[in-house]
Amino acid sequence: MNAHSVKKLVFSSSCTVYGVPQFLPLTENHPLGQCTSPYGATKYFAETLLKDLHEADTSWNIVSLRYFNPVGAHPSARIGEDSSGPPSNLMPHICQVAAGLSPYVNVYGNDYDTPDGTGIVFLVTINRLIQVTCFVSDRSYFLSNMPTGSKLCLCIRDYVHIVDLSKAHVSALRMLNNNCGLKAYNIGTGKGYSVLEIIRAMEKASGKRIPYRICARRRGDTDAIYADPSLAFHELRWKAVHDLDKMCEDQWRWQRLNPHGYDGDFEAGDH
Repeated sequence: MNAHSVKKLVFSSSCTVYGVPQFLPLTENHPLGQCTSPYGATKYFAETLLKDLHEADTSWNIVSLRYFNPVGAHPSARIGEDSSGPPSNLMPHICQVAAGLSPYVNVYGNDYDTPDGTGIVFLVTINRLIQVTCFVSDRSYFLSNMPTGSKLCLCIRDYVHIVDLSKAHVSALRMLNNNCGLKAYNIGTGKGYSVLEIIRAMEKASGKRIPYRICARRRGDTDAIYADPSLAFHELRWKAVHDLDKMCEDQWRWQRLNPHGYDGDFEAGDH
């Protein structure tokens, strides 16, 4: 890039650079580097390299977009996530269960220490989740049969529609043209949802019952993480506008119209 005098860069970073949150919602001045996964460590390492690059040569203009959890698909259903194997991301996995391609959704952990006073419901009341099937220890229960007031403590995540995410990139490109220097922005909605809330929203979008089972929590998963996106709003003039229902509707449309992904039928230049 230096050889061709290209000194403008938008870097796709991640909220995983923050590690375990010291406070919520996360702002861009939250301490970095206490990453809980190799993926987060690579993003933090890349941001550190870019910071060093800018300090060595201030003619560089760099914007790092710290994605929260990108989901959804293009509303046309022409562009979506095409996994080469079993999906590793939550939303495509839930869609495959709704489509009958997988038997159930794995919910990793129900023992998260979710804090009070954050403005979102961290404890999901079981008797509100009637019609969802829960598999625990190879036994199947209807949640309506669970004791009234029983609760699951589930991890909370901030999900952002990929169309909103794409528009954030356009806003970042405009920022680069203003000789912005080195910048970083949270790209999220500022709202957190549990896995069960995602399942319920996908049931609404698809009209399908989506079974799930509770598994052991995964190493490196934090209890709750969601953005304060106000800096992106004030400086990039960007704001996420698609809600959870829209994310699920577009993801389900992609799944329904492309049950096997692109399946080799997508041609270059086809749009």
